[in-house]
Amino acid sequence: MLVCDYFNEQWHEAQIVPFANLSLSPATLAFHYGQTVFEGMKAFRMQDGGANIFRIDKHYDRFVRSLERMCMAVPPKEIFMEGLKQLINLDKNWIPTQENCALYIRPFVIATEKFLGARVSSDYRFIVITHPCLPLCEAY
Repeated sequence: MLVCDYFNEQWHEAQIVPFANLSLSPATLAFHYGQTVFEGMKAFRMQDGGANIFRIDKHYDRFVRSLERMCMAVPPKEIFMEGLKQLINLDKNWIPTQENCALYIRPFVIATEKFLGARVSSDYRFIVITHPCLPLCEAY
């Protein structure tokens, strides 16, 4: 998963780390005041073995609009785009080979400041996780 933290009014270095549970304070603002935004997209396997992310620019733009509407910090486009590309390159073997299947990509930002009170957070975490998905008709 891709992880990047925002604190002291700036985004810090993004890292790709093994998928793991998050350790957060029970007082984290995301839990009590709904300061979280997510996006969903898919990567498809190409005939040459590579991967293609459908409309990545449009997904970023929608993600930014949602974050701005929630008064949350926006990950820079470079972190979003390059981080996603690196993560998908590492995870491309998880893209199903069956027709109409893809690797689901879930970027999200959560408020991570520890505070009980209604206010905009000063700290955030940008995370991207992936998982293979089959067509809905085959999943049930």
